[in-house]
Amino acid sequence: MGKNKLTVPKVSLYNPVELKKVLDLGLEEILKTQLKYDIDYWYSNTIIVCSVICSFLGALAWWYPKPWLESYWHIVAIIIIYIIVDGYLTYIMWFKHSGFAVAIKKPKIEFYSAMISYTPYFQIIMRKDKKEYSIEIEVNKVFDSEGKLLLPLYQGYVEKLINFE
Repeated sequence: MGKNKLTVPKVSLYNPVELKKVLDLGLEEILKTQLKYDIDYWYSNTIIVCSVICSFLGALAWWYPKPWLESYWHIVAIIIIYIIVDGYLTYIMWFKHSGFAVAIKKPKIEFYSAMISYTPYFQIIMRKDKKEYSIEIEVNKVFDSEGKLLLPLYQGYVEKLINFE
């Protein structure tokens, strides 16, 4: 495998979910290894922690230290905590994590991505200092005929977006 290609499975250029996944992984790879930025995993870590807490609360709800009437507050407390944690998790997933691709720590920049409906274009949106910058990339230009991501070409688009002011 050449150094100019991200080693990912061959993608179907007609599958937008798979394309977005490969392009998001490529974006993270470029930012982390080529441009030497520190990746901020806060969103991913928060989702994992909230999911583990909800799973633990679900398992704890099955454990009755006392018969039903005496364990009433046990169940009520679990339900209330579960609603709070699950509500926070839902908020992150619906409003903060929607379209999220990757974030870097310094400078504080968030990248969002999306396949543009009914077109062969992929859009990367960069949020920096409460301003949004975006770039549209034709998908066929950043993949070779075998369906491999052309990392140096994709890196050029990412650098253009980062340096855009």
